[in-house]
Amino acid sequence: MATVAVSSNGVKVAAAKQPGRGGFLLAVAGGLLLAASFPALDLEPLAWVGFVPLLVAARGRRARAAFALGWTGGLVFYLATVYWVAYTITHYTAVPLLLAIGILVLMASILACYHGAFLGGLRWLEERGVPAVWIAPALWVALEWLRSWFFIGFPWATLGYSQYRHHALVQMVEVTGVYGISALLVFFNAVAATVLAARGVRERGVFPALLVLTALVVAVPLAGEWRAAAIARRPPAGRLRVAIAQGNIEQDHK
Repeated sequence: MATVAVSSNGVKVAAAKQPGRGGFLLAVAGGLLLAASFPALDLEPLAWVGFVPLLVAARGRRARAAFALGWTGGLVFYLATVYWVAYTITHYTAVPLLLAIGILVLMASILACYHGAFLGGLRWLEERGVPAVWIAPALWVALEWLRSWFFIGFPWATLGYSQYRHHALVQMVEVTGVYGISALLVFFNAVAATVLAARGVRERGVFPALLVLTALVVAVPLAGEWRAAAIARRPPAGRLRVAIAQGNIEQDHK
């Protein structure tokens, strides 16, 4: 569905898509794909494409409509990844299950605003001529960092954590922290969404972004392998005997 502004002489001067069922389904699909890249499903390759449905759905929409789509995808994502919060509340407090579920939904609704701010912010910047494909990684990382402090301080489910099993790739956190992996994932998603929307690489700005992305995807794991191998070759500085005792004390008894 779209609305079109028409001048007095009957010439179309602006067009903007409005939220519809297709955009809603894409937002839900994006939230589910991102959630599936985390435990327990642990399908981490989905993090490389999970934002694509959301970015495609937001393309051409007003910033407010894009925020709504991002919020929807974020709500689905958090409900699917931190569902255990409801169990934790009921297990360690006297709060009944229905109220605990309500608290979970409220928390997920607040956290989903960061996904909404991401898509809405991208569209707001695009309307002012800023190429979203380049700004998307920085905007997402800024919002992830902010989420870990404000409003409720929730650092769980940071996008980069989904790649924990890729040893060569995650070596970059020595320099960038987990946010470096998040930025790379979002950049991949943004480039993929732009290529899909452009139906190729002819659109202005697509080819340079694709070139930079290719260089990063190749160079980062190779640099990680080199770094891990270099550390492994270092002679041991000494020996240290360590013993660990598992207390096996239930959480509600600590």
